[in-house]
Amino acid sequence: MRRLSRCGLLSVAFGTLILLPITIRLHRTSPTSSTRPFEDWNIVELVEHLDRMGVKLQLRSTQEDGSLGQTVFLTTAGKRWSDLNHLNRDPKRIHEWQGIIHCERVKGDMALATRLYANHCLAIGPFLFYGDAELLRCVGAALAPVAPPAT
Repeated sequence: MRRLSRCGLLSVAFGTLILLPITIRLHRTSPTSSTRPFEDWNIVELVEHLDRMGVKLQLRSTQEDGSLGQTVFLTTAGKRWSDLNHLNRDPKRIHEWQGIIHCERVKGDMALATRLYANHCLAIGPFLFYGDAELLRCVGAALAPVAPPAT
């Protein structure tokens, strides 16, 4: 069996030193590399994941003071709080939600909300989304790799 020459051994070591950081970086940015289960994510973790998956949304508080709680608006449009606060979750007014979704981290049963909002909402894990149909499709696709299977 042939042994590696000194030059060959240095080449292997050099290649390893180059590839190791790249591999670590790819793992950290992987959509499924979160150390916390999806059910434990907060809204900020959710939005960070969506951003990594290419769904670029602006996070807007539902509170006038800008504080983040269990509900937020996610928008592709440069909307202010005052614009978003006047939106109504009435299916007859869904046209007003273009480029906007409301996201809520829900504790408990979402069956009533999903019946009320019908085709204008999406329930994934602990999160309930309402609004623009195209954005709902994008969010659903981006969360598919990490979301628990539907029961």
